[in-house]
Amino acid sequence: MTEDDWTSQRKQTIYEESKRVMQGQKADIDDMDDKALRTVRLNAAILAIGATGLEVSGIGEVNFLLAGFSIVFLVSSAIFGVIVYNESNILVGPKSSFLGKMRTQKSDDGWEKELLEEMEKWITDNQTRVELNGALLTICQSFLVLGVLTGVPAILGASFESFHQQDVQIIIIATGILYAILIAYLRSSFDIPD
Repeated sequence: MTEDDWTSQRKQTIYEESKRVMQGQKADIDDMDDKALRTVRLNAAILAIGATGLEVSGIGEVNFLLAGFSIVFLVSSAIFGVIVYNESNILVGPKSSFLGKMRTQKSDDGWEKELLEEMEKWITDNQTRVELNGALLTICQSFLVLGVLTGVPAILGASFESFHQQDVQIIIIATGILYAILIAYLRSSFDIPD
């Protein structure tokens, strides 16, 4: 759009700044996607190296409870990394439905106002996505740290007891509680628009 297409300098400035905000939101999302994918790759490498290292080294004294939590944390980190990547759909321009509406509009009156109102909605929706992805990425990276912090002692002989059936139950119950807390937090904190 050229300067002559706008009825006021103020509307033109709002439009240009709105475009910059959406481009900034897109850059934020792209950065989070990159970090999430790196974290997923790191999780896969840690799990592969850990399993191979145990097999090759023949370490016999492993705390299976800690090792179980470590695996759950690392797999959870990878899951949340994939979720971050999948939740990255933000708007950087009009949808086809909006363009069709503008094209079929009977007169040119009010198009600027409608466009700016739509851009405001897009920015608000995008910001919700950016904040959600930020929270998901933090969870993803936190699980990675927890996985390493529980995995290292498990492998380095922090074995206090042999692996029992109750260890499996503890891991399953604790994981269920952790996931319930995370889901409740995400649901109460973020309202994702359709």
